[in-house]
Amino acid sequence: MVLEKKVLLERMTSKQVQEAVKESNGIVIIPVGAVENHGPALPLNTDTLYTEHVVRRAAAEVGVVVAPIVPWGNTEQQMGFAGTIHIKNQTLIELVKDIGRSLARHGFDKIVVVNGHGGNIAPLDIACEELKYETGALLCNIAVWELEKVPKPAGAPEIDAHGGSQEASTDLAISPEDVDMESAVKGELLVDWPAGAVPWPRCSGRVGAISIFATSDEISEYGIFGDPAFASAERGQKVLDAWTRVLVDFLQQLKQGEITLRRAQPST
Repeated sequence: MVLEKKVLLERMTSKQVQEAVKESNGIVIIPVGAVENHGPALPLNTDTLYTEHVVRRAAAEVGVVVAPIVPWGNTEQQMGFAGTIHIKNQTLIELVKDIGRSLARHGFDKIVVVNGHGGNIAPLDIACEELKYETGALLCNIAVWELEKVPKPAGAPEIDAHGGSQEASTDLAISPEDVDMESAVKGELLVDWPAGAVPWPRCSGRVGAISIFATSDEISEYGIFGDPAFASAERGQKVLDAWTRVLVDFLQQLKQGEITLRRAQPST
């Protein structure tokens, strides 16, 4: 595929990567997903699916490089459900730092981490910060689901997040054969959450005035929070298009040199 030769690092030769560093103005994307429970209807790789989809589309449009996706993350909160693969925060930090170090050594001086899973926010922030200080590269950590907010369908639950209608919709748009809508169930909080608290399992990266650490199976029968019954492929495509559009805008600004950092001058 033309896409693979133009943007996918692993499909290039070493010489092509050298050329791509120049053509991309030093921009490389490290996408990070997760393998975790998303309820009876959705596949374990939901976060990986939409992250990779959006990143590849945006990279192809702008002309930047995409590293192979990191498919694992901090998913301890979902380990009560079979199939979830969890790696420790420190493991994820060091893995992303090793990938970033390698890319920086070959000339990529603008490293954009695009994350598709809430539990990865904190470790990826740490990885990006430490990579910046170590390599001098410009580092970004982007939560793909925060790029644009698409209104929920009428009637959808107030809390419609993990495993709910939006993620079901993106799955239906990308990989409908992996979605079992006949098995879809509504996920509800089974505990009373105090005002100001994060309204789903607290894990590193989710910020609220009150943090209560809990696993998904402690507060939800199915480990999901929302209702996939309100999903549709059409809505999923709107969500994916919106996320891609915002990411494209950002990458274009970065590639054109509109986003720069002033080099600090040593104090005298």
